[in-house]
Amino acid sequence: MDPVSFMQKEVQQLVDADIEYKSRLFIGNVHVVAPYHKLLDLLGSGKNASTLKGMSPVHASKVTKRGIRLDHIYNDEKTLRARLRRDMDTYFGFLKVQNLSEDDVLARCLEENEDGVIRVPSYVIEFVTAKDKVQFLVDLYRTKVKENPDFPQRADVIHELRSSLLKGEKILLEGPQSYWLSNAREKFWSSSTSADTTAAGLLATSQLNFQRFKSVVINVHKAPGSSRVGVGACPSSFVAQDFFSSQNINTLNDLPKEMCKDFDAIQATFCTKAFPNRANPEKFNGIVEPVEYRDAAGTYNINVAMAIGSALYHGECGAVTKKPRVCGYFDCVLHHEVNACQGPYLSISALDRGDHYDYLGLVIAYVFYSPTGAEVNCNGKIYHNGDIIHAGDPVPNESALFHCHPIVKMVKGWKDSPIAATQRKRNAALPPALCEYVSAIEHFTGCKVLSIGNGPNGDDIIYLKQ
Repeated sequence: MDPVSFMQKEVQQLVDADIEYKSRLFIGNVHVVAPYHKLLDLLGSGKNASTLKGMSPVHASKVTKRGIRLDHIYNDEKTLRARLRRDMDTYFGFLKVQNLSEDDVLARCLEENEDGVIRVPSYVIEFVTAKDKVQFLVDLYRTKVKENPDFPQRADVIHELRSSLLKGEKILLEGPQSYWLSNAREKFWSSSTSADTTAAGLLATSQLNFQRFKSVVINVHKAPGSSRVGVGACPSSFVAQDFFSSQNINTLNDLPKEMCKDFDAIQATFCTKAFPNRANPEKFNGIVEPVEYRDAAGTYNINVAMAIGSALYHGECGAVTKKPRVCGYFDCVLHHEVNACQGPYLSISALDRGDHYDYLGLVIAYVFYSPTGAEVNCNGKIYHNGDIIHAGDPVPNESALFHCHPIVKMVKGWKDSPIAATQRKRNAALPPALCEYVSAIEHFTGCKVLSIGNGPNGDDIIYLKQ
């Protein structure tokens, strides 16, 4: 964790709201993300490839045992200085190899923030301009962490978790990112995050004895569409994962004001014109036809219109970077493997978005197609043009997934029977079309759907099973 950012963005909200947290919030001996980690992330990452939180560089410091942990800030200052100086060699070495001056680094930081989204914090910029960088960090951590009366209590969190379980209490572990962005999984490894974000990784990190204590995993998947920000392959998306970043679209505000504003017209065009069986889309399984959509701002391929329209209509952007998220339909191929590894329980969030669709798609398979006709070898299996990858088949890695296109099954929407919390009566029967959609997901993935989300609040959850 970055303890300075944590205090500014997380804890300060509790302080301002006068919420007591000292008896409920505890910090263990975490690995510390320093400003130079964030700068290495900024300078070394491809466009739209990182949240710029310093995750990859701090994990490098962790595995080489060069970085600092929170205990170093609270103990001998001489040791803290020595470790910071040694760990910082990577930063200075990077600047030397790349022939970058600190003026260049400063300019890059300011450029990243110039659209009004503060992706590089002020204290990181101050680190760049500091003459004595070790002294700057020592002072920063002394004032913002060690001597800060608002900093949460410290504890051996692993011991506290275990003690709670021994007393018969229950523990909720919430995982970030997703199964497929785990660095411990090979399929999307080149575009993954830097930790093991699977349920197994979460249990390993918590050091809970899985032979002694029972655990239940509940997967969470957004519908009617998956969405992802960053780089990499995404076979179920409407457009390539780098669609926005390749055109220097950093936020949704960068899009022309009149572009793809009429989402209802876009989705209707997609449902009724982009499939060969237009008379009855819900009977269709197949590949989307490249039809065009026109509005006041121009003419677009229907997939482009769906990608832009979905991001705008649903407000889909990165929580940290504010970069537009690339949307698509629920991916049964990927979720089948998630279910096989850490299922069967699934909670589907944001399903009230289905209120706005005439038909919803489910990605039930991929078709492999390389424009050059090249074959790809993944774990000994050779993929050729026209090969079909069904839900339940081995999932290839990105070298093949970059050439995979979604095979979509259409399911009728429920516009006439909205389930949004603001419109649905509590405990009212669910529309048959929604039941068919959920049943199709369970059929193609083997999961058991426990609940669906129908609004932004904690109470806006409809429980189907317990």
